[in-house]
Amino acid sequence: MKFHSEQRTGMLLVIAAALSFSTLTPLIKQIYAIDSALNPLNVITWRFIFAVPLIWALALMNRAPIEARAALPRWRLFGVGMMFAPNPLLAFYALAIIPVSTYSLVFYSYPAIIVLVSTMFLGERMSRWGWIALVLTLIGLALTVPNVINGLAGGNLIGVLLTVGNIVTYSFYFIVYGRTLRGQSAMLEASAWTMTGTLIVLLLLVAIRGFIIPSNLESWLILAAMGSIGTVIPLTTLFAGVRKIGTARAAIFSTVEPVSTLLLAFVLLGERLQPLQLLGGIFIFISVILLQTMGTSDYKEETPEPIRCDLEKERI
Repeated sequence: MKFHSEQRTGMLLVIAAALSFSTLTPLIKQIYAIDSALNPLNVITWRFIFAVPLIWALALMNRAPIEARAALPRWRLFGVGMMFAPNPLLAFYALAIIPVSTYSLVFYSYPAIIVLVSTMFLGERMSRWGWIALVLTLIGLALTVPNVINGLAGGNLIGVLLTVGNIVTYSFYFIVYGRTLRGQSAMLEASAWTMTGTLIVLLLLVAIRGFIIPSNLESWLILAAMGSIGTVIPLTTLFAGVRKIGTARAAIFSTVEPVSTLLLAFVLLGERLQPLQLLGGIFIFISVILLQTMGTSDYKEETPEPIRCDLEKERI
């Protein structure tokens, strides 16, 4: 696979996006460790408080042409953001219970779940490779989960169930969001509308449950990093990369994210994987590669515009 200068730049942008996304889960774990007063609801609300103004600023600086803005279904995007606000809450509560490595290995099976949901509920056909990827995912999960959480007991079971709920709701969100934006190109502004809808719901929830102010400078810095490095910056670089190399190549290069997440969990948090868990992770990783490369063997002239929503990775 040969790359020209622009394609090389796009590849680096997509990899940078994946690496930035991979910082989010270790940052969540870190803030729970240094500020026990902050519960998951408050942590995720602060993340969006930092992220939403930043993404709006970037969206306005890179505003699409008038005709693209006119076609953008703003209020539907706002509604999608409100509807799926519980999705990130499941992730943040799960990470309060289980290790980053457990959450990551289970969560990154979501491409196979999305394909399964599309097949079962939307009448779409799954290819032979899709079924193979799904089987590999299930084998990978079977090898990963029991060993990491020592028998599915107590809070560990709750953490895994929350992660599974996160995957299922994320799959539906992915499909609904992608269909809402099919053929659109103003992706930053679309993300801004969706994230604003989510933030409104989170602010209502913390108003009821209690709003907690971070107690130290390190907490403020981590929350700011979650909103910028772990959310807005990777979205921006991902979209820029997709414009240069297209969704097919970008999907392949973005698979560095689960590997990077596990490495960060090892380096920053001291989490270790057992041999069977590593084997399970390999199965899941192979299934992701299969799903991302289905039908993408011809890379000769993939048109980079408009951005197709099958790679939308707004991690909320």
